[in-house]
Amino acid sequence: MAIPTQILAESELMKNQIHADGLSSNPTVETLQTSDGAALVFYVRPDPGPDPGTLFLIQEVANSPTGWSEKDLSSSLRALHGNAPIAVTHFAVSQNQETARIDIAVVIRYANTDYLYMALKQPSNPSTWPNPVPWIPIPFDATNGSPSGAIQVAAVYLMRMPSPTDEGYLNCFVDLSFWPSAEEHPVATVDRYYIRMDKAPHWVRQKQPPDELKLVFGTYTSCLGRRAGDLVAGIYTKYYDYDVGIPRLAYIPAYNPSGDSPPTTISLYLPENATAIASAMNADGTTDLWIITPDVLWAYISSEQTGEYDPAVVVQTQLSTNGDIFQGTQFLSVSYIETENDFTAECWGVNSNGDLFRTRCPGYYQGWTQPVALLSDVFHFRFFQSMLTSSVVLLAQVGDDPLIQMAQNAVTTTWTQRTVLLETTDVYQMNEYNSFTTHIEIADSNGNGVPNTSIMLTAVSPVSVYINHAYHIMGPDIPVFVTTDPTGTVTVIEETQTLSGVNFQVEVPGLGPLKQVDPQSNVSDRLSTIKSGDDLMDVTITAADGSKSPLLPKTVAKSDADQAADLLQILMFLKKRLPSDGSRQVQEQTSTGGFAKRTTEERRKFARSQESTGGIFEMLWGDFHRFLHKVWKYVDDIYLKTVDGVVRFVAKIGEEIYSAVLDSVAAVLGAVEFVFKNIEVDFDDLMKWLGFIFNWPDIVCTHNVVKNVLRQYGLKAVDAINDLETDIQNEFNDIEDRIKQWASLPSKGTTIGSFQQQQSDIKGAKSPQSNWALFHTKSNMDSVQTSYEPDAKWSEQLQKAIDALLQEWDSAKDGVENLATEAVDLVKEASTLTPTEFFEKLSADLANFLLNFAEAGMLGLVKVIEILAENAMDLLDAPISIPVLSSMYRKISGGNELSFLDLICLVIAIPSTVIYKLANNAPPFPAGPTTQLLSNAVGLHVISQIVRQNDNFTKSDPQTRDLLERLTIVANIAATPASILIGIITAEKFATPDGVPQNKNLGYVNTAVYLGYILPDIVGGFSYSNEWYTIMNDKITACSFLKTFVDGLPLMADVPGWKGYISPLTDSYMNCTWIVPAVGYLWEHNDKGSDWTGFVANMFFDYGGVLSVLASKDIVGAEAAAVGTGVAIACSIGYGVMSFVTAGQVEKENYANPQHQRNGGDSQHADEGNQLPTKEDQGLTADDGGNDRSANPPDEERLGNAEAQLLLEAEIAWEEQPVAGKPVVRRSGWVQSVFPVVSQLVS
Repeated sequence: MAIPTQILAESELMKNQIHADGLSSNPTVETLQTSDGAALVFYVRPDPGPDPGTLFLIQEVANSPTGWSEKDLSSSLRALHGNAPIAVTHFAVSQNQETARIDIAVVIRYANTDYLYMALKQPSNPSTWPNPVPWIPIPFDATNGSPSGAIQVAAVYLMRMPSPTDEGYLNCFVDLSFWPSAEEHPVATVDRYYIRMDKAPHWVRQKQPPDELKLVFGTYTSCLGRRAGDLVAGIYTKYYDYDVGIPRLAYIPAYNPSGDSPPTTISLYLPENATAIASAMNADGTTDLWIITPDVLWAYISSEQTGEYDPAVVVQTQLSTNGDIFQGTQFLSVSYIETENDFTAECWGVNSNGDLFRTRCPGYYQGWTQPVALLSDVFHFRFFQSMLTSSVVLLAQVGDDPLIQMAQNAVTTTWTQRTVLLETTDVYQMNEYNSFTTHIEIADSNGNGVPNTSIMLTAVSPVSVYINHAYHIMGPDIPVFVTTDPTGTVTVIEETQTLSGVNFQVEVPGLGPLKQVDPQSNVSDRLSTIKSGDDLMDVTITAADGSKSPLLPKTVAKSDADQAADLLQILMFLKKRLPSDGSRQVQEQTSTGGFAKRTTEERRKFARSQESTGGIFEMLWGDFHRFLHKVWKYVDDIYLKTVDGVVRFVAKIGEEIYSAVLDSVAAVLGAVEFVFKNIEVDFDDLMKWLGFIFNWPDIVCTHNVVKNVLRQYGLKAVDAINDLETDIQNEFNDIEDRIKQWASLPSKGTTIGSFQQQQSDIKGAKSPQSNWALFHTKSNMDSVQTSYEPDAKWSEQLQKAIDALLQEWDSAKDGVENLATEAVDLVKEASTLTPTEFFEKLSADLANFLLNFAEAGMLGLVKVIEILAENAMDLLDAPISIPVLSSMYRKISGGNELSFLDLICLVIAIPSTVIYKLANNAPPFPAGPTTQLLSNAVGLHVISQIVRQNDNFTKSDPQTRDLLERLTIVANIAATPASILIGIITAEKFATPDGVPQNKNLGYVNTAVYLGYILPDIVGGFSYSNEWYTIMNDKITACSFLKTFVDGLPLMADVPGWKGYISPLTDSYMNCTWIVPAVGYLWEHNDKGSDWTGFVANMFFDYGGVLSVLASKDIVGAEAAAVGTGVAIACSIGYGVMSFVTAGQVEKENYANPQHQRNGGDSQHADEGNQLPTKEDQGLTADDGGNDRSANPPDEERLGNAEAQLLLEAEIAWEEQPVAGKPVVRRSGWVQSVFPVVSQLVS
């Protein structure tokens, strides 16, 4: 079989979609991480079920569809309360810094009373937790003070503190609220309790009146920690002292380790107008306390929390653009990240405007950065540094949007953002996002995909991606191992909000050097075309609705365009000097020591190390990029500046200068965004130029034409069922004479492998946009839903037909197995053979089988078809729900529901339109009267006549293709994705264990896909319609379609012998017979490359059917059937490849001789148009209703020359209309007179 010799990859900036739902409803979240760096999100979700509030855990999970899995943590507690409704009112989580084990405290309310439960020392990976969670009840048992009335929890605090043992100890406080007297206390007051974990957990009131803090519900904030020198941990509280009318700050240990007396309260200085506090744990288990006021961030280091020191000023805001950035901060979070030789401090907060700001100390003695806002409208957030990637990971609730996860790339400092997505059962729920999508193919020396090949993916810096519809994180030391699908492909999707992506590498063991993939290469290439302002002003963009507009607004002056072009050229030059793998070009820096390891005096100096920088502020590129987008309206100027050989991107805001080093390709491409933003080009328009946008109107036109061709063909095939038996008998009357032609078949010296190599010449074939619909169909096949139920039933007549076919099996089994075995051997060496050799090596055995067995088998199959297939069209028109594609189809079709037929037509239309437009700079079926006629014509003979009349009156432009050429090219491109789906469905069916019912929806999809698979045959029927090989091909094509429908009926799964014996046997009969017209066409037409590539495609198609018996477990056993199934799939995909090559051949041959003449349906017409009536391009008699007539209808049904001329003129008028707006045919004068003809045709 094929051996991988090359790695092919194409990337594009484009929109992509995922079947998932975001986490909304504005929950308050807490985050931890697993020991391997996966995020854990705890939240309470309002639940419409029996519990008004349920605690859930969302875990970031690799190799899952959305990247997240959800676990219900609290519903099991209902059983402890009589299965009555309960509600989670509060929860807290903590994590051991040494072991990463997790503690959870949850408060549930039942019958107006709160109950505390804990789950302690759970492994960091929740997938290993018991189900249900092992909750420990902590009943209220305080002996030193009890609240009056029902227990109502106001807050719960939890922190696992380090200790000499790895287990540490738990620091837990619970605040209870109560109303002692409505007259004396109009608001709730709070009693504070400590949960001691000595032997059995129990409640202890921390302090008794009058020593306790007088806390009023809603007016205080607290956080846990431990001062330097203390033996036990405690709690910090910022509160309002109503007795003296001032705010205060206090620290109280949990208890007195020296005796039974209450712990001592330590009063700490609280800076004026302080709004929030936060503690940050040091490596030694002590905590620093951080305080924020409207313009200052303060710190109490752990050793100075004695009441004798004031807090140190750490950061004082200096920037005029965000001078009030600390104003009203109610939520503050600080964390230290310490390694053996380095230290980083991170401080994040949300101010009263909802701006999420960040300030940080990036290393030893480097001081603190000025705070900058990175997000707006933030409701809640949490952050941590990933133990896997070292990236800062942020989870935030922004406005009413779903919860998002942001990560700062540890290498390039750029921020990536993605929505936290959960799996959903709503097929129409879809999340759309911008992405860098990469289509990878592991190919053999002829360019054919090699299935089931193991590959390794790594990235230059950590990045989260979807690989073949599964979430992964990959990095330089985080490899991802995947296997190519049956087509040899892998798809990698990286979500992005910028022009930059992360480079990655693909490695196939034993293949040699790894493949470097630069996802943004197309973006860079398009940017490099800009050499002047005129180039920029000439750029036109196309929206998804097909409308066109200039990239630059009319308000942009020529001088501004020139300046932007100059900047772009400099940036593209700089990009070439930076590491091509996307890594960061960083100056060497030395850094020793750590914050927690320094002396008290050094720590005091550190806390005061932030100083004014004279109005010049240097930032990390990632922070600079997000900050500049946020404050863009204040920016006065942008420019590049070089200092000591380092290029900085500079923004001037008032008197302040902000800059960031352009030290990576990601930074350069980020700077490009601001160059365009400066000339009023927003990111969406930029993406329309630098990325790929589907032109949906063009695709819908192709879809509609293909759909009507397939639909009218299906109707014709069903209508002709009753004549099928006679038709097949007639074809076998002359079969012996047809076979005699085989002895004088012409030869062709080119090998099949050489033909296959031509697939690489067709632009766009391997692009992610061409494969978009195919990818989503493959990924979501198992999620197909439909209400369709066939009405096929068992009958004695059916049983009689089945019994007759089983008798045929007894007589034909030896011959067909031998024939199939030879076909397998032949397929394995196909690439080294010429087309003639590929056929002749099997011709003698084929002839013998045909003459002795095929006719009886085919006639037996027809009897089954006559009984069961009369309602086949009901399936094609039935609605189908499939994730992503159903939603997208609604969107692009004006709200229509997707049917089975629509599905395959959409999968076909996208690559056909994309690839055809790349070659011809125009869609195959532009909007206009002719496309409308093709889309609405009733009867295949009407479509045929439209094609012929259009060809006779095609304009004299040598670059204009007639309809038959366009249909031929589209049909041959279409066979490629259809063949892939046929192969995948075959593999899925084979993988279904014995005794497990087949997924019936796969059978339904297979029937619709099969129509796309045989589209070249259908279109081929428009040429050579009176020749015997076209007529014979037509009858077998109809039989194959109807047989595929019968195979997909759930009824047939219960018919003894059908699946295991009769179905594969009749496939062998049918495909053996199908070879006859293919050879007959080649015998008469063999002077063009497309004649031979079409013939090879036929052979792959038919050999794959012939060897069906070797793919049956019942016939040859499971092990041999696995081999046979693999070869059958290879034949299906080989047919698709050669069909694709045929499309390319037709493209080249017609351009080589563009001035050909069109002449009805005779051989001159087909030869000079290079139409191939083989399995590639031939096929139907193209009659209506099964009547025995050719594609040429009677004279009374034909369009006259004058009417056809009017149709042509209407098409010209349509094409000459202005671009702006949706085209509407001008219905006046001579143009209007064509519409009665149109109406008559489509009525």
